[in-house]
Amino acid sequence: MKDRIEDFLIDLDRSLEPHASGEILDIYPIGRAALVWQYNFTVTTEDFDVLGVQGGARLIELASDLFGKGKRKALDHGIYLQVVNDALPPMPWHYKQRATKITGPWKVLQVFTLDPHDLAASKLGRFWPKDREDIQQLCDLDL
Repeated sequence: MKDRIEDFLIDLDRSLEPHASGEILDIYPIGRAALVWQYNFTVTTEDFDVLGVQGGARLIELASDLFGKGKRKALDHGIYLQVVNDALPPMPWHYKQRATKITGPWKVLQVFTLDPHDLAASKLGRFWPKDREDIQQLCDLDL
């Protein structure tokens, strides 16, 4: 699953590059995809949730048009991009300052990992059984 997410991000970056005109798109993954990618969780997911961005609205719209649910590129990867407003889930104040930039092969994307406490907090809004399971697994990590 982690390899599939990495391939998804590389394709997303390459697809945005001809349209970026020097713009950079910051993305903050949340949800199960973030847990798989950042912490090697052994769960599966069909979506790659990212928090809505303040800048780069044009690029995130294009990304959603290309990689959103039911789109060809999403179907090719078996995972789709879903943009989530950072007010729902309610994100802790200054979560961006605690996030860590990930070094990767991207030219347009800047991908950040959330602090594990902020990632756990992002699960509290909905708090479904799988969210509680994810929080428990985060708590069990030796971070």
